[in-house]
Amino acid sequence: MAQITGKPITHRIDTVAARLLTPEDAELLELDTAKPPREPVIVTMAKFVNSAGDLVEYGATEARV
Repeated sequence: MAQITGKPITHRIDTVAARLLTPEDAELLELDTAKPPREPVIVTMAKFVNSAGDLVEYGATEARV
């Protein structure tokens, strides 16, 4: 990443949360969008920040509980 931005990644911010499924979530998880399950999903996100404090990259995943 430092080769592309000129600034090295200095830290990563991880978050984890739970929320109810939306029809969009159900589609991503290959579930029935007309009747999505009522169970919550776990959403994890990783943000990579460079030495200037800029967000350089992020990734998000969702999984059924």
